[in-house]
Amino acid sequence: MTLLAGAVRRTARRLGLRTAVVHAAPPRTADTAKNSDNMPHIRDMIPPDARSILDVGCGMMHDGDPLTEDILHDVCRGGRYEVTGIDKFPRCIQWREQNGPPGDYRVMDARDVTALGRRFDVVMCHHVIEHLPKDDGRRLLAALEGMYDRLLVVATPTGFVDTEYNVRLRRNELERHLCGWEPDEFRNRGYRVLEIKNQFIASKTRPPALRPGGGGSHD
Repeated sequence: MTLLAGAVRRTARRLGLRTAVVHAAPPRTADTAKNSDNMPHIRDMIPPDARSILDVGCGMMHDGDPLTEDILHDVCRGGRYEVTGIDKFPRCIQWREQNGPPGDYRVMDARDVTALGRRFDVVMCHHVIEHLPKDDGRRLLAALEGMYDRLLVVATPTGFVDTEYNVRLRRNELERHLCGWEPDEFRNRGYRVLEIKNQFIASKTRPPALRPGGGGSHD
């Protein structure tokens, strides 16, 4: 709760009044990362021979958000990738099917990702694991580490971030953060970490010769 919201509620209680819930928008500063801060780095990480991409928690752009802030559109421009996206929120999948990029989009909990039954050249998990309990996040990482052939990219805020405002604004409980992560937790798992403002990108790569089965990410 913000100081302003708390003050309003306390005053209302003293006066015997009923009030609506008050939410102040979280302040945005120069140290608050945007998707576009990450895009050039993720784009540069993708190997030129990559053909398939899985976006775990593919999400959607909200009203007023420019498409230039959409990671998946940015990464897939040019249309050379076979795209698969999953998200637990049906509205996100509806948005993807209408707005693209073209791909196979499914309503699916990230924790069930292995049900896809295949591997991908590139697996992206952008600002998802903080929405899961910590143990579930660890299990998701372990699953994704077994599903990529060339590149695994995970992005998350540094530490815990309270997202109560977004949950209520968008009426989507899935916006809530349930845990926080530190860069060293990923370094200890063998990831390369790039810290950007108030969040970080963690990545793992495999050369083509180390692809399980020697060659590809097809079914």
